[in-house]
Amino acid sequence: MKGTIHVPNFSAAPQRAAPYRIPQRHGPDAHAGAPRQHPKSQIQALTKSFKVFGQVLLILIDAESRIISGHAQWEVATRLDMSEVMVIRIEYMSEPKIKALMIALNRLSDLSTWDDAALRTVLLDLHDLELDFDIEATGFNEIEIELRIENLEGDGAAVEDDIIVGSGPIVTQAGINSGRKVYH
Repeated sequence: MKGTIHVPNFSAAPQRAAPYRIPQRHGPDAHAGAPRQHPKSQIQALTKSFKVFGQVLLILIDAESRIISGHAQWEVATRLDMSEVMVIRIEYMSEPKIKALMIALNRLSDLSTWDDAALRTVLLDLHDLELDFDIEATGFNEIEIELRIENLEGDGAAVEDDIIVGSGPIVTQAGINSGRKVYH
């Protein structure tokens, strides 16, 4: 049905945020075959974010209380011994649609890109303020923030120069790449 948009009957299944009390020993299950993995570094960054902002994104669960989206949030909430989390229960979708939604919610965010100039400006604004929270709650570590700000305070142009690395030891930090080609 090209050109047709299916709008679910929300009156039959109201989709409002609701607190979900976390039972002592058991909560929502991960949906079988959840395709996304969450490395330790992401869980640590999300934990910092939770400590500063709280849970601001809802966890999506299906009618059987299986997590559709929000596996990492659930992991952080349980690590922080939260007594409840906010969820939306999706009851009107078929199992195939729920599986497709699980993929879509993860994949579609992968397709976005940063507006580097706008990001640098916001990071610089935050950097210049006396914050009452850890700036790393943004998901960027201090080194990444400094590198983005340095580029802004320069001529603002993207760095295109290749770096030729000598025969010394290789020293890197995962996740940092300023867009330069590095040869060793």
